[in-house]
Parts: sequence; C-alpha cells; structure tokens
Amino acid sequence: MLKQAEALLPPKDDDEVIMVARAGDAIAPLLAPKPNYSQRETALCIQALAKIGSSAAMEILADYAKDTRYELSRELGKAWDAFDRDAYAHKVLFDSNKVYVPTLVSSEGFEHLKYINELTIEKLSLKDFGSSVLVMPN
Repeated sequence: MLKQAEALLPPKDDDEVIMVARAGDAIAPLLAPKPNYSQRETALCIQALAKIGSSAAMEILADYAKDTRYELSRELGKAWDAFDRDAYAHKVLFDSNKVYVPTLVSSEGFEHLKYINELTIEKLSLKDFGSSVLVMPN
C-alpha cells in the first residue's frame, strides 16, 4: 500500500497536501527530503508534515531544517504552531539562523534558538506581554 502512496508523492498542490496528511504517520517517512524535489515540492511536503503534526513528522521536519538546497525558513516557521512550540524549537529550529513566524502567539521555544540572526514576524498576537517576554540570545 505504501508503494502505491509513494507514486502520489510529493504532493502537487494544497488539495493533495490535505489528502496526503490524512494518511498520518504511515506516510510521514515517504515525505522525507529527496534531492530531486523542487523548492515547491519540498514546501508542500513540509506543509503535509505540519498537518500530520506527530512526533514522527517533527523528526522529518528536523531533516528538512538541515537541508541547505532551498530557503525553507518560511515553511518551517509556519509549521511551528502545529507542534508543541518548545519541542519544535529544540528539535527543528535549534540550528536555524533565520526564523519566520507568521503570527507570534507565544514566546515559548525561543530560548532554544541560539544561532538566530534574522527573525521575521508578520503579526504579533501575544496576549500577555508581562509573562511572554521575548529575549533573543546574543
């Protein structure tokens, strides 16, 4: 069955991302980085893994974070809220020097970002500034 699913990968559009993600952890290993994937195909695989949202999917996203072929900070940043923020920052974003956050709802996990030198936040939506102080490492 997984061999048949592999023929459908990588996802080609947003609808296929949803369809692939429904297969859950069983398909997650098939979404791992491949040298022949384009940047668009790579981004769609990351989106599918974020929709799966499991620890197995996070492990594969950590492999994407090490992939230097493409600029993936936007896709990896969008995936952050699909997982435990602290665990994702530690496992996936730890070595990143560039982090993209579509909507910042929590400062949780930022303490793991030791190498960041570029942070893009599109929308700030922290509910309690008093308990959510964002301190970036030097």
